[in-house]
Amino acid sequence: MTTLKFDDTNGSLAWLSNKANIGFCGPDGIFYKNAHEFIGELWNEEHVLLALRLKFAANPIAREHLVTSKEPIVYRLESPRKVNRWGRGLNGRGQNVLGQLLMQVRTELSGTDWCDLLPWTPFMQTTLNENDGNFKVFHAPDAAKIYMNSRYQVVAEEYIADSFERPVTGLSIKRLDRSACRDWRDFQRIKNEITSPTCEACEIYPTEARLVDTANQYHLWVLPEGLHFPFGFTERLVAKTGKGHVVQRPFAVEDIPEDALTGEQAYERVVEKVRAAKETLEG
Repeated sequence: MTTLKFDDTNGSLAWLSNKANIGFCGPDGIFYKNAHEFIGELWNEEHVLLALRLKFAANPIAREHLVTSKEPIVYRLESPRKVNRWGRGLNGRGQNVLGQLLMQVRTELSGTDWCDLLPWTPFMQTTLNENDGNFKVFHAPDAAKIYMNSRYQVVAEEYIADSFERPVTGLSIKRLDRSACRDWRDFQRIKNEITSPTCEACEIYPTEARLVDTANQYHLWVLPEGLHFPFGFTERLVAKTGKGHVVQRPFAVEDIPEDALTGEQAYERVVEKVRAAKETLEG
């Protein structure tokens, strides 16, 4: 079996290098042009591993290169202050820690959704890429606002609707790797963070005559503050576990709502509401 031997020069394996200009959004909401800039002076295994996860998770071409490679990965060069640790070294006796971490990330990305490896970061407003011709065609550059975090890019733009005195906000959502996605919790969080937790939004499943299906891009339409849809549930109810045949996806520990109930508690709450409704009908 061959070995992927790379360094920090611009060879055919330059995409493996921390200095390759493959940008991503860090947990602090700042956009970094490459892993080297993100690592800075903090050269420890935990921080470098996070840099590699962010880099390859958010960049589909580099990730495809990494995941489809099967060979051992060896970093060939050493800098004087990291002798015999991060690479194999000029004498071949180094620990090749960077190569080992790259192979770890390759294994992780081969068996999971890359979003599961990344912490959710705050949305930061960013600027238009002047080379993005599609954006200029479909949005008004002077009016639309572009937001990005570690997983998604969102364009927020106001639209005049005849039925409302105030504009409706359209949120155009896509994952950074442009793959298909459907995560209700993520979309709810996007709506909350970019507009407001007190605003209501919906997706539209239109008549075939109005259908637009051209990209892995999703749209929420957010009502003006204070307006609500005349349908839907009227009270909040969140469960952090399931019960019986009712399955509930676990929340990340840091994301569990303070008022989340167990599956048993949620079931009892629903039974109580149904009982009260029946009593009201029976008068």
